[in-house]
Amino acid sequence: MKSQKVEKSKSRRVKRATVSPLLCAVVIALTLCLFDSSTLVFATTLQKLSLEEMTRASNRIVQAKCLSVESRMEEGQVFTLATFEVTQTLAGEETTPRSPEAFAPTDRGKGRGTRTVVVRQPGGRVGNLHAVVPGAPLLAPGEEAILFLERDPNARDAFMVVGLSQGHMRILKEPATGRRQVRQSTLGAGIYDPQTKRVRPGTARQMPLEEFKRELRRTLERVQPQGR
Repeated sequence: MKSQKVEKSKSRRVKRATVSPLLCAVVIALTLCLFDSSTLVFATTLQKLSLEEMTRASNRIVQAKCLSVESRMEEGQVFTLATFEVTQTLAGEETTPRSPEAFAPTDRGKGRGTRTVVVRQPGGRVGNLHAVVPGAPLLAPGEEAILFLERDPNARDAFMVVGLSQGHMRILKEPATGRRQVRQSTLGAGIYDPQTKRVRPGTARQMPLEEFKRELRRTLERVQPQGR
């Protein structure tokens, strides 16, 4: 009887992880490894998402600059909140989510920005605890990026990056030419291709910013994000 209860409990936990909006259809496998008392490292496999799939899953697609990044404990887990200033909305809903201060337990509606979005993701550093999730984007103050965003059901007015690092494309400038590029990096994670049913190592790819925007516009002619 005891073993049956344990199996049922495990089954319930697996089911919750499977249907979680943050992980469903994106994180196929998530294994926790404890390297020492202060660092948690997760081995992650992401389901490969095409540009069309990311567009369809998004509530907003924006070009934005990161203003600040902070990490905090939420029910025993480390999460990072990054505030971005939107410089251009490429697709989806026009909203003005609140700053990270608004996610305090005593929420009184303070901190509403004008053209900002708050991105929430697992992992980060709180005190001596450093939780690392390979495959999650590394968000840094001052960076500019294209973000594919879906609403976070667990944090009011916050967003998650679609497909973890797949939906985060950092904008870089070539030193020699000054031309701006977008770089998508899934290094550190495995990528599961549902067509070949194989997992391959994550990669980094780069293309000119304007070329990517043209490709996105062509994609938006065929599909619309959830915010439309």
